[in-house]
Amino acid sequence: MSSSGNGSGGTKKLAFPHLGFVGGLLFAIRKAGKVTPVEPPEYLKCPITQELFGDPVILSQTGYTYDRPAIERWLRQKTPPTDPSTNVELYTTETVPNWALRDAANEWCTANGAKPLQDPESAKRQLAGGINARDRRAPGGG
Repeated sequence: MSSSGNGSGGTKKLAFPHLGFVGGLLFAIRKAGKVTPVEPPEYLKCPITQELFGDPVILSQTGYTYDRPAIERWLRQKTPPTDPSTNVELYTTETVPNWALRDAANEWCTANGAKPLQDPESAKRQLAGGINARDRRAPGGG
């Protein structure tokens, strides 16, 4: 992209010689209208996929958090199973939902205009005595 004076009081003209005037104008309009999506912070990204957590779970033996589909795929492919971050051989592949990280990801989504995370069926909050008070429906809500 080059700019050159057109002789009218210091006003500069954008030149895109390979696009022609109309093509250059359309290119500039499209480029100005593009909004770069905001990248989530590193602590909200899965170490395996490098994408925003969708269903964060803690690998119980090591305490590291991964996205559920990513860690399940990783564990299916490894014999014996290992932790992706430490390469430690696992004696258990149990996972626990990471609700704090899910809440943080939802806050980030809300603040940045992204769609909030959906609670997957496999990760509903439950206590030994039943449904968590936070997840109860309003009386009469069925």
